[in-house]
Amino acid sequence: MSISAISPFPDEVSIREALAKGTLILTATQRLSRHLTQTIGVRDFKVGRVPTILPVDAWLVQTWRSLSETHKMPQRLLSASERDTLWRQVIESEVTENTGFSLVQPETAVQLAGRCRRAVKDYVVPMSSDRVRSHFESEADTRFFLQWLTKFDMRLKAEGWVVAEDLAEDITAHNPTCSEDKQRDVWFLSEEPPVPSLEKVLLGQFKRVHWFRSETLTYRLPTQAFDSRESEIRGAARWGKEQHDAGLASVIVLSDYQQDRALLEHHLRAEFGVQDQVFTDLPVNFSRGIELSKVPMFRDLLLFCRLVAQPLTRQEVTALIRSPFFFVNDDDRAVRGPVLSRLYASKRGSFGLSQVITALSQVAPGSPLERALSRARADRLHHARLSASAWCERLIPLLQEANWPSASGLDSLEYQQADLIEAVFDAIEINPVAKDVLSLGTFISGLKVALDSQLFQPKTDISQLQVMSLGDTVGLNFETVRIVGASAERFPQKASGLPLIPWRICHEFEMHEVMGDCQRLVSSRLLMQLASLGSVVLSYHRIADGAHNLPSEFCDVPSNGVESIAYKLVEVDSVMSPFADERGLETQVPTEQLGGVSLLEKQAMCPLKAHLSHRLDLRALESETQGLSAGERGGLLHKALQCFFTGMGSSELINNISGGAMAALAEEAATMALQSLHSTVRDRVGLPYLEVEHMRLVRLLITWMGIEKQRTIPFVIESLESTFDWTCGGLTLSLTADRVDQLQNGQQVVIDYKSGGSHSASDWHQSPLKSPQLPCYSQLLKNVGTIGIARVGGSDPNYTLLGGAIGLSAADTQSEKAMATAGVADLSELKDRWGQELSDLVRGFVEGDAVATPSANACRYCDFKIICRAHLSEASDVIQESDDE
Repeated sequence: MSISAISPFPDEVSIREALAKGTLILTATQRLSRHLTQTIGVRDFKVGRVPTILPVDAWLVQTWRSLSETHKMPQRLLSASERDTLWRQVIESEVTENTGFSLVQPETAVQLAGRCRRAVKDYVVPMSSDRVRSHFESEADTRFFLQWLTKFDMRLKAEGWVVAEDLAEDITAHNPTCSEDKQRDVWFLSEEPPVPSLEKVLLGQFKRVHWFRSETLTYRLPTQAFDSRESEIRGAARWGKEQHDAGLASVIVLSDYQQDRALLEHHLRAEFGVQDQVFTDLPVNFSRGIELSKVPMFRDLLLFCRLVAQPLTRQEVTALIRSPFFFVNDDDRAVRGPVLSRLYASKRGSFGLSQVITALSQVAPGSPLERALSRARADRLHHARLSASAWCERLIPLLQEANWPSASGLDSLEYQQADLIEAVFDAIEINPVAKDVLSLGTFISGLKVALDSQLFQPKTDISQLQVMSLGDTVGLNFETVRIVGASAERFPQKASGLPLIPWRICHEFEMHEVMGDCQRLVSSRLLMQLASLGSVVLSYHRIADGAHNLPSEFCDVPSNGVESIAYKLVEVDSVMSPFADERGLETQVPTEQLGGVSLLEKQAMCPLKAHLSHRLDLRALESETQGLSAGERGGLLHKALQCFFTGMGSSELINNISGGAMAALAEEAATMALQSLHSTVRDRVGLPYLEVEHMRLVRLLITWMGIEKQRTIPFVIESLESTFDWTCGGLTLSLTADRVDQLQNGQQVVIDYKSGGSHSASDWHQSPLKSPQLPCYSQLLKNVGTIGIARVGGSDPNYTLLGGAIGLSAADTQSEKAMATAGVADLSELKDRWGQELSDLVRGFVEGDAVATPSANACRYCDFKIICRAHLSEASDVIQESDDE
């Protein structure tokens, strides 16, 4: 006897009649079971047998529990998290002994092994058969899985445990010869056929078994095409609002529910005008809850625990520091930015417990997070090995000290989430599998599994508008349907595959997980069911990740494509008024302003950049750096030059030093420069990198000494890295001159070191002034006759000068040409003009000038592009042309 397949799905009248006759209705999903129970009202039946509508999984559990009371069967049904814990133990023990397995992610291996064992049980693969086992032994990965499977089954048998995929087999093995159900019919409502193990148990339990399914789709469905995923989902949200307003029972079906749900909710909130309101104000029902591990509150809890056990990435540390569940008042929240700035300033790619505690203790000493992390470090929890219950006892007070989850600031939805933590820890403590002592990392993995298995679904009013995956719609009726993501790549879904089961076994037993046609057939039936009862429209986006997307085979799209559907933006009823924001906050003078020359250079380049950086004190977080950053290498070069020329204070000493003495002095200067690095920087880059940097510095110093030796005009080094205070317009800036030389005629040469790049003397004499740094010193020093940039690094080390000669033929010639172009005989003639332009720059900053002036140089390394109001299309073209050159 076999199960008979009947199409189409029965209607409610037929189901009511079957229930009246005592038929058992089994559904593929809990949602369909609940829907039928509510719509048909089984409590109203006046028959001897209570009519039953159950999800098939619930029926298996119910039947197994009944049989286990009278037969010698396993007495403990493991939950999903307990099953995963057992798999994790088996795999970890096996991987420790066998390093040849190809999977390197333990959690991936756990999930994959669980899927493959379920397939073996569902399709009744005889694992005791020598032929079957020989197939598993043929490849390394499948051989390892066979070893895992053997140990997993031995552990289940030894402990008296059973998992969900074993229920059908156990029921079949202990099926009584005479049962009341033998005289009963059963209807199985599912678009997918029952797997062999289920088919076997149903046929053994019941008189007749009927499998109801829909017909397959015989035509293509109307389709809309969009240019991007964003526009497609925005269009679906607009459509949902229209259907809701019309009072129609509607559903938005997401082909990739996990990926698209959050974006769809965002746009639905915008359409319904409830962006800043609580979850329950959105009149939409989502078919699936959110895994607790993905809820922000518990996501941050996991980050906190993981930080105690191992370093976190930049993104993870940022999420933890910014978490509202670990800071309790406004003062604490105000320190998040400075804490992150201190961490990012180290330019590390990841941060351990000590680095985070150090940053917190410097910025927010005594904060709940700092106290809790310090306690965890003092207790050396990252080295401890405890039982699961002991870990719960240690972590709960630690979380309380961190003030998680900051209950005073929770909304009603977050209170519901916080109430679930006790149930999660209880599930971990009573887990019969996790009885051994565990490292903190292993416990955290188990905690994540427990959070993954717990879904959070807030109670909301029943709405006419639903959001589901396609599989959730089985047996449900809707007046209008919108299916999002109907591309050839995503719809129907591709077969997921079972890589730990040999290909021959998969095909021999016709496992649906690897049969692409089965996925297509099920999708076709689900579409037919929806289309037979309501209006169905598909949509897809034509560009994904820069590549063209093709429509699904179910889409009715002409061969030449369709017009893009573009919804108009919501029109604003009020009249829009222009708002000029080129003026920022004024600076109260007199005052000492941080920033020095950098402020003037940014003001000359782009006033908006100067205002954001120095008036509003906005700073971009430092990016991760492998080795030393460009700024750090430049700083080392400045320090090495300072140390080098401290012992070489005149041209006479420079010219008379021997090659050996020069090399020794360069070695010593490079060493002193590297010793000036902060310990955190040295730890980050490592000794081998610093040794290479030492060689680079020595080479640059010796090469530059060759340039200095060519100077024919004697000089004395007057100062190195000297600091000056310059006041202009009530604003006092602190300036540092890299080096000042004095020539025989008493004229001063102000030198600025650069490690690379191109520089032009025209930046100093053209109006407006582009490079104000060196002209500033003409306002401070009395006898400045020459200003110059010393290009110490790069392929062409030399001077770029403006002013009198310093005894370098090529550089002096270029300086003479620049002076002629400027129309001046000496630098003193530019002093007044520079004074006026510098005053204008200071006045603009003080008055709050915040005009964006895009250019290639201003925009290339700008941190404020996200808030800049200028249209940068032309500037981008300039930058591109400059880069091409």
